[in-house]
Amino acid sequence: MTFSGGGGAYLRFTRDHYRYVIYTAIGRGWGEKAGVTVEKMASGKLT
Repeated sequence: MTFSGGGGAYLRFTRDHYRYVIYTAIGRGWGEKAGVTVEKMASGKLT
């Protein structure tokens, strides 16, 4: 992804009943951000 004054990337995948998102980004005015989110799913839908 491209942002004004920076950019970022993410990887999203699902395993068992969880969705994972790993991300990193940098931008002018807010600096660097990186992390992982884990979302629990029930019956194929987010809960």
